[in-house]
Amino acid sequence: MRKWILISTLLGVALLSVGLSLPRHLEASVSPSDGPRAAGATRAAVPRTGAAVAGRPAAGNVPPELDAELADWFAALMDAPDEADFDHARSRVFVEMRTQIRANPALIKKLEAMLATADRDKPLASLAVGALAAAGTADAQAALVRLVDRRKGDVAFLELLVPTMGFTTRPTPELEGALRRLASSDAPDEVRGMAHLALGTTVSRLQTDDPARARRIIDAYDAKLARAASSDELGTYLSVLGNAGTADAAKVVARYVGDERGEVRAEALRALRLVPTDEAQAQLTAALRGDDDGSVRASAARALSYRPPTAALAKAEAEALATERDGGVAKQLLENLWRAHEAAGGEAALAAITSAAASHPVAAVRDRARALLAEAAPSPPHG
Repeated sequence: MRKWILISTLLGVALLSVGLSLPRHLEASVSPSDGPRAAGATRAAVPRTGAAVAGRPAAGNVPPELDAELADWFAALMDAPDEADFDHARSRVFVEMRTQIRANPALIKKLEAMLATADRDKPLASLAVGALAAAGTADAQAALVRLVDRRKGDVAFLELLVPTMGFTTRPTPELEGALRRLASSDAPDEVRGMAHLALGTTVSRLQTDDPARARRIIDAYDAKLARAASSDELGTYLSVLGNAGTADAAKVVARYVGDERGEVRAEALRALRLVPTDEAQAQLTAALRGDDDGSVRASAARALSYRPPTAALAKAEAEALATERDGGVAKQLLENLWRAHEAAGGEAALAAITSAAASHPVAAVRDRARALLAEAAPSPPHG
């Protein structure tokens, strides 16, 4: 089954942090150290690009096609001498750009013209896409829709544009329609997959303001799941519902948690990672304790890592760790418990890690538990 994974570096929405899915071919962009940190968040954040650019450029280095306002933002980014300053400048430019888009619709035309040919890896381009989505105005969203057509042959740019569209503030029917058309078009598989997943993200944005539209998207993917002819299709549509992360989406996903195919069960459990209900947590912990397939238990353990730590969850994960013999699953549970050791349930979490360090039957698990406990140990006094 095709695996749908997470990404943070291309998008201005911290996708890895919020547990949202993108196609597998983007896996190389994921930093293993990022980890899930903000489960359930859906706020558009500042786009991230590569390392900071050192040194203020000479005037000739500002692209000549940029007008004065865009050139000032470009220079602010290029002026940053180190990573911290670059991050600060990027945040400031993003907020200014979003504010100006709302106050001055003429800016939208400037940004659209720039983005019609921009390199997606340039800081100003990724900021502009994120700011148009975060501004949420009808004109800004219309510009994003037109850019889908203008850049339809540029898969690399669409990897930035299409997922970010899912995070648009108050998505319009026009934007939703553009994503639907793209998902059912003859575009490359990876582009259609991104459009499907972005539609799932729009559900989380619509849930409060337009629940009827959110429900229609869920119903459409419920029907697609019923007609799916392959595990790949099932995985795609379950991932869409996973990006939605709502209780209504979880009711559809729940029908696949007990599927006879292990890969389908794993995808269904992954799709519950952002659902904030007790029922979803119960399904994840039940699979963690009772599924015979290690890959399914691993999916449950990873999904649980996106949930806020609680005493009840720490207890369930500690019990699972004590009997888990798959090293990969056990180490994921250790990471989950480590995240919880300073939160609710911290005593149970720390006790479980201590027990694993002393007596877990898998040597690699004992080693990892000991390394975690070493991090928790107070430093010896100096002098």
